[in-house]
Amino acid sequence: MAARVRIYGVITLAIGVLALGAAVLSWRSARRANRLSERAIRVSEDSNETAKKALAASREQFLKENRPYVVLAPQKFEDSQEFYRYELIPDRKAVKVSVQYRIENIGRAAARDIEVFRELKVGEGPSKARRIAFAPPRRITLGPREEYTMAVELVIGLKGKAAYDDYVRKLMSQAGTWVHVQVSALYSSEVEASERFKTKVAHRIYKRRAIVLKSDFERVDKAFSER
Repeated sequence: MAARVRIYGVITLAIGVLALGAAVLSWRSARRANRLSERAIRVSEDSNETAKKALAASREQFLKENRPYVVLAPQKFEDSQEFYRYELIPDRKAVKVSVQYRIENIGRAAARDIEVFRELKVGEGPSKARRIAFAPPRRITLGPREEYTMAVELVIGLKGKAAYDDYVRKLMSQAGTWVHVQVSALYSSEVEASERFKTKVAHRIYKRRAIVLKSDFERVDKAFSER
């Protein structure tokens, strides 16, 4: 009887050991499966992140290659083939000087809502611009290779008859005088409206030639004003 009890005890112990072993193996298998699952998740997340970066880079390259590019350049008047014209106002000791600029989009996408800002400085002599008339529309849109001619007029007041006569003499001379013009254009892309760009140029304009003093192009995040 005692022998049978011992045999049953051994069998019970063996069963318990086997059950414990099976539980340990099951736990280890589950733990390994969890590790493999976590690793697979990390690999998937890394793959998704890589795909997102690749997509973002591809989109950035597409926008870079398909964006508007506005250029600004002085343009001669057709009748005189000169860069500026003038009108004398002797009773006010003043002169009205007119210049014009060509705005052209040489990019691959339309330039939308172009806003143009200007700053003009008069040439030599004790003169001062009393009034500036600026004549582009408030906002314009130019498709690829489209252009628009912008007109600008200055009324320049001179201090006294001597200064006026001297300035008129320079205007009427063969060499003429010069006008400093700085123009900036802010615009967006038809491909991505949130992208804003700025073109800024400065020229010293003589009667028959124009010298580039500055020419910048940049991407901007928000509107600017140089009024």
